[in-house]
Amino acid sequence: MTSSSIVFKIKYGDDMRRVSFPSSPLYSSFLSTVSGLFPGLNGPFAIKYTDPQDDVVTVGSEAEFKDAVGLLQGMGLVRFVVIATQASSPAAPVPTTTTTTTTTTTMAMDIATLRILRTVVRQLACRVRMHRQLKRAARGAMQGRRRA
Repeated sequence: MTSSSIVFKIKYGDDMRRVSFPSSPLYSSFLSTVSGLFPGLNGPFAIKYTDPQDDVVTVGSEAEFKDAVGLLQGMGLVRFVVIATQASSPAAPVPTTTTTTTTTTTMAMDIATLRILRTVVRQLACRVRMHRQLKRAARGAMQGRRRA
């Protein structure tokens, strides 16, 4: 792998694949690669990614793909998620409104849960830093008393 190559991580269901391209591929080439990586992916699908504001963004054109790759490269990781659309499998039953709503609600809950967890981790990290600072200050005070 050369230094100018781009590594993509692509997830479909529970399957994560890692693919290198010598440079930023065309959107149509990327879609063909994705189709070849996941043999269980039958029919149309959507490509999505999470932007720096934690919004899930759908890629649907060459311009959106180039924008996404540039943004994700700047973040240090080019990661896409493949979502099969409703017409993905001719043998699959057509999802009902309840199923679609449940799936959407579950995804929204998962995103909300991740945001909450991120906030909790940040708060804990802040508390750890404060605790360490207090310990250092207490040690400094104790050493000052010993010298006096």
